[in-house]
Amino acid sequence: MNAATNPILASVQGLLAGLDDETYRNVELSVRDHAVHGLGAEISVETELHLILLSKYMAAADGVSGAEVTGLKRLMDRHGLPEVAQRHLLEFDVSTVRPEHVAEVVQPHSSLALYILSGGTLLAALDGLSGAERTRVRRSASSSGCRRS
Repeated sequence: MNAATNPILASVQGLLAGLDDETYRNVELSVRDHAVHGLGAEISVETELHLILLSKYMAAADGVSGAEVTGLKRLMDRHGLPEVAQRHLLEFDVSTVRPEHVAEVVQPHSSLALYILSGGTLLAALDGLSGAERTRVRRSASSSGCRRS
């Protein structure tokens, strides 16, 4: 994985570098609790932030609607992300993300890849799943080694 060429990785690294230790620990505890309930395993703060950006990427195939922005904010609130982190993630420009970047973020054929893709699909579907969003989800799934059944 290369943050120099992957905008998702670069954005998350930049965000984490700007959080103070106490804020990071609080977010880490919240993310850990949420992941255990949603995935059945602990994941890192970095991985959860990747999920948020990948979800935004999938939802933005047809533009990010008000419902999708609200969904992103609720997701970030659940994780206890501070306002500065939320702004950073909401301002992230998904136009430079490609399906191959998704594969660099998740291990192909993994339960984490399915978790991230399902979260992204859920966010994209908040305003109805458009054809562009379905196509983006399918391409991301294909690049992550996940197959449609």
